[in-house]
Amino acid sequence: MNITPEIRQAIQQSGDEPLRLEDPLSRETYVLLKASAFARIERLLAPLVGKPDDWRLADAYPAADEVFREGWEAPGMADYDEYEKHRP
Repeated sequence: MNITPEIRQAIQQSGDEPLRLEDPLSRETYVLLKASAFARIERLLAPLVGKPDDWRLADAYPAADEVFREGWEAPGMADYDEYEKHRP
């Protein structure tokens, strides 16, 4: 896929921040990262899950869920489910 002029403009406006894109049909949000940023994330996670060639980022999701489970289920965390709707 190629970057459209509209997405290119959004990337430029986002500066160094990752660009969040929402699929209007599924309402799923995706994060667009520069390849160099993604490579840094892979290197950071590699000691936890093996060499980058041996894993996919999605392989780390269960571990992250386990680490954060207690926090996600804490009272008041449901407010964050609505965060994007109220973000300035």
